[in-house]
Amino acid sequence: RYATAIVDQRRENGTLMAANKLVPLYLSRLGLDGKLSGGLPPPTLETLELLVETQLASIPFENLSLHPPITKDEAPIVLSLESLIDKLLERRRGGCCLELTGLLYHVLKALQFIDVHLVPCWVAAGKERGHNSKRRKFRTTQ
Repeated sequence: RYATAIVDQRRENGTLMAANKLVPLYLSRLGLDGKLSGGLPPPTLETLELLVETQLASIPFENLSLHPPITKDEAPIVLSLESLIDKLLERRRGGCCLELTGLLYHVLKALQFIDVHLVPCWVAAGKERGHNSKRRKFRTTQ
């Protein structure tokens, strides 16, 4: 399936509040709260490497939300900033690739990294790999 999640979440109502709590919750989830001198990390290559490595070690990949029964109008994965904060940071669950990448995208934007983009992706999986379901797995917000 082809999924696009290029969005500017800050335009939506309530998202600015979510963005304000994003970085402290994220740093806490990664175990970095209180360990960075000067508060927020600067937008540098060293910070990017630290965040990517620590996120990989701290927030697991999980695809459990893809498997429960869902109705045709309901998708198990919601990529809004509020949903990502709730699931990955507040409830401390893992996430699928779109959720984990989306979370990192929002954190990098909040830390004022420039030229950060989400790009379309294609998952090459078919019947030979057990993926014969035609039901929708992801809901992207625009």
